[in-house]
Amino acid sequence: FQSALHQLLASPKVLGNGMLKKWHDLNQALQAQYRHKAIIRRGEAERLAGDIGLHGDELNAAFKALDCLGLALQFDEFKIQGGWVVLDPNWIILAIYHVLEYGNSRQHFGGKLNIEKIRLAFSDEESQPLSPRVALPFDTQGNAHSQFLLDLLPHVDLTFKLDSQGTVILSPILETVAHERER
Repeated sequence: FQSALHQLLASPKVLGNGMLKKWHDLNQALQAQYRHKAIIRRGEAERLAGDIGLHGDELNAAFKALDCLGLALQFDEFKIQGGWVVLDPNWIILAIYHVLEYGNSRQHFGGKLNIEKIRLAFSDEESQPLSPRVALPFDTQGNAHSQFLLDLLPHVDLTFKLDSQGTVILSPILETVAHERER
């Protein structure tokens, strides 16, 4: 991480043409425009970046820098469909925890998870998200955000892919942790 960030910051493109200010401006614009959203489509972020003059290589460098700094995570290395930018990394942790807690407490999941079960975790009237910010993205694009979480889980070693329909098996360690807490 540090070497990638150092290499990026030391490049002549960054230091020579005011890129740091543009990155700062992009981050400020993202936070102002989407302050009530934890996750947005990459296209939305690109349009905003274009408005402040970031295009092409400059745009990609800005997104890489914001990703390295933890300000706008993209998970490009995971090849997650849909092109997402996560503006609040805590949302990922809270959303995953909410889905797993919901499944464990109601034993709905039976060790398997799919998009319908994730949507259920956020739409069940008895389900109370840990934070209002967790539920917010699901209000407008439940399927897309549910799919993002489902695609992310295997990459953070919480699930294993089971079939081509998108079903995943929950990691056995999650069941162990749940049983320990019940004691």
